Amino acid sequence: MNPKGSVTKSGVFIYDSYKDNIIIDKYNRVFLKMRAHKLDAIRSEDSEDAVTWNVFRTLQKIDPELWLPELFQVSFQEKRHDIIKDMKISLWKGFNQPASLEQPEGMTEVDVMLENDRFVWFMEVKYKSDISMGTTHDAHRNQILRNIDIGSNYAGHKDFYFSLLILDEKFTPKGKMLMDSYMNERFLDYGNLKGISLITFKDVQNLFSFCEEQVQYEDEQYLARLAKKDLEKRMVRI
Repeated sequence: MNPKGSVTKSGVFIYDSYKDNIIIDKYNRVFLKMRAHKLDAIRSEDSEDAVTWNVFRTLQKIDPELWLPELFQVSFQEKRHDIIKDMKISLWKGFNQPASLEQPEGMTEVDVMLENDRFVWFMEVKYKSDISMGTTHDAHRNQILRNIDIGSNYAGHKDFYFSLLILDEKFTPKGKMLMDSYMNERFLDYGNLKGISLITFKDVQNLFSFCEEQVQYEDEQYLARLAKKDLEKRMVRI
C-alpha cells in the first residue's frame, strides 16, 4: 500500500503521518515526548531524524558482537572488542556546555551516542544537509568542534571517538572539508580523543548487508534486511 502524503514545490515528499517514514518501533514513547516541530519534520522523506532512528534503533535490536566491531573497523581502521560488553546506544541526548567554556552556549543535542565503561562514541548525522559553521555566540566554533568538546568532557577517563555520518560530499561539503582537515593534520588537542572519522550511509548499508548474511536469528535477519532496503530506497531517490 502506498503511503499517503503530498509533494512540496521543491519536490520533497511529505508523509501525512510520521509513522510512514519509520520502519521500526513506530509507536515508541520517544516520539510522544518529541517537540511538535521535530515530530512534524520527521514526516519529510529528507528527515535526518527518521534515517537516524531507522538505522540505530535497528542496530539496537541486533547483537552488537556482530556489527559493532565491523562498524568500528570501518570507521577507525582498528579492531576493539572491549567496547561490546554493556554497550548502549542513546539517540538525541541533550548536553549542556562544558564548564571550561567561557563563551555561553545552549544545550547540544547529540544525534547518536554509543558507550560503555571503556569508551564513548559520538556521531553527528547529516543526510541531505551540511554542518553549522558557527554557533549562536561564536561564529568560529563549528558544529563538529562543539560535539567534540562536549563529548571529550563527558567521556572523562574513557576513550572518546567522534564520527560524522553523511550521505556524500555533495550534500555535506563543509563537513567533509573540516573532517578531512582534522583527520589529516591531527591538531585536535584532547587527551582522551582517540579517533575521528568520516563515514557514509553506504558504509552503513554494507553493514546491514553483512548483518543479514551473518546473524544467527531470523528476526535479526529480517530487521537488517528491512533497514538495508530503507537505505537503498532513499539512495535511489537521489
